[in-house]
Amino acid sequence: MAHQLETLRGFRPTVRPSDLTCPTKVLHGAEDLLIPRAAAEKAFAEIPDVTQTTLPDAGHSIHWDAAPAVAQHLRQFHDTAGDPR
Repeated sequence: MAHQLETLRGFRPTVRPSDLTCPTKVLHGAEDLLIPRAAAEKAFAEIPDVTQTTLPDAGHSIHWDAAPAVAQHLRQFHDTAGDPR
């Protein structure tokens, strides 16, 4: 985990959340030790068309910790967002 934290400290994104222009679904693990919930919610709130969901009993590896819930949320988002083409 120390290596992951060090990598995050040096990360300088060129695209900011506020630059996104498409509907965005954000899933966050309530037990995420790398990105605290308050920090995640603040950053994600900068996305113009965002829907945030925090999954209980999931950490930073949310796709492993809560795979069925992640799949369900992504399917629902895909079905409601539609194909913009």
